[in-house]
Amino acid sequence: MRKIFMLLLCSTLAGCSYYQAFQEKMHTDTLVYQCETNEQPLLVKRNNQTHQVQLSYQDTPLVLTEGLSAIGQRYSDGVYVLWMKDGGETVLYRKDNIVLNHCQLTTKH
Repeated sequence: MRKIFMLLLCSTLAGCSYYQAFQEKMHTDTLVYQCETNEQPLLVKRNNQTHQVQLSYQDTPLVLTEGLSAIGQRYSDGVYVLWMKDGGETVLYRKDNIVLNHCQLTTKH
């Protein structure tokens, strides 16, 4: 009886984990930008459920949270700001200095 209970518990937990990963994938958009000031494409994962984006800049992983913006969407962690303007252009700032400019959306998954 105890073995059956443990088996059911493990399979239930595995199912919950799979479901949570599935839910996150359903609410996440992958955006690829080509920036004027960078040869490598900028890969941004936007989670519409948590209102956060994940990206990597100069081998540093960043998680930015959505804030207020009059035009487009603005995400920040207090140091970096990713501003996704209406029309597809995106700019990345670090402490009010532009580090990636004129980023154009090339692919959305």
